[in-house]
Amino acid sequence: MTNQEVFGIQCPICGKESIVLPRQNLLGKYEGRSYLSTGKWPITLLCRNYVQVSFPLEDSVQLIPPEQVRTLNLRSGCVWRIVCECAHGSCGRTHYIYATPSVRGLEDQLISIALRPTVRVQCEGGHALLLARERMRVESFDF
Repeated sequence: MTNQEVFGIQCPICGKESIVLPRQNLLGKYEGRSYLSTGKWPITLLCRNYVQVSFPLEDSVQLIPPEQVRTLNLRSGCVWRIVCECAHGSCGRTHYIYATPSVRGLEDQLISIALRPTVRVQCEGGHALLLARERMRVESFDF
């Protein structure tokens, strides 16, 4: 599948699922005065087992070497990205929630999980992210 190393973590909530994280910019992070590291991987993860979101700390992220990636039997697009447009008033800001693999054809089930009340995310508009099924879609996210 890949001859490159990837970044991954164990699910911070259930600890049962291995999650391969989406690639970051190959040039790395800019660490200038206005862009200091926040100590977080910049994504929101959905644990399908406990139906909660987490914001992984950078020290929980591990580099997985190519030989181990092959033994994990990961397939391309093994991370799902739920694209959500905030339905709060006229906000419309786009948010991404990442989830571990699911069987193709069950994308609607993943949206149903994300719509449960235990999934809470803060919108950059200063309010809770308001999710609406008609403003959500699921896509396979290659790493």
